Amino acid sequence: MGSFICQHLLFLHALSGCDTTSQLYGIGKGTILKKLKNNIILQQAALVFHNPMSTHTQVQEAGEKALVAIYNGKNSDSLNMLRYKRYSEKVATSASQVDPKNLPPTSAAAKYHSFLVFLQVNQWKDTECDMMPESWGWECTDAGFKPTTTDIAPAPQELLKIIRCNCATDCTTTRCSCQKHGMKCSIACGQCRGTGCQNATPFLEDDEADNELDD
Repeated sequence: MGSFICQHLLFLHALSGCDTTSQLYGIGKGTILKKLKNNIILQQAALVFHNPMSTHTQVQEAGEKALVAIYNGKNSDSLNMLRYKRYSEKVATSASQVDPKNLPPTSAAAKYHSFLVFLQVNQWKDTECDMMPESWGWECTDAGFKPTTTDIAPAPQELLKIIRCNCATDCTTTRCSCQKHGMKCSIACGQCRGTGCQNATPFLEDDEADNELDD
């Protein structure tokens, strides 16, 4: 077992956070080392990361399983499900707001973290590694390479479009945040409540509404 641990120290170091990969909040390298000694799922994942022929799908799946194991999830859990469970538990028992950094990462974030870890492990093992960084979680910009963290929006588009203004006037200019973004004022707005301004959603008279329903 000692030789196995030594063989996969690079995987452990990169997975838990190094110069090119993010640290797992609240989880130290010692904790992951103990799990690596006893957890077969984590050991199998390590083998995938040390194989330079592993595919993106294999790395993504192995990385997710490894992180589920590190966060004490069940083998059948996905990271998204485990994250939801932990959030629900914290909401039910905590008297304060739940801090997202205390939750397991999303599957989308874990995917790119796994790509970065895989690339770094194989670069450490082989200084002549010819893997393209752009294929393994890095984006080339004018300022240099930067890591990709996820490929999903921080919230559903419907939520991102919800805008609240607090105009004291009639919301006719672009100084109104709703007007500026091409949105109608809503009941969530501070002053007009979506009814007392020129940018309000028009309401049908009762007779007109009845006619439309009849049609």
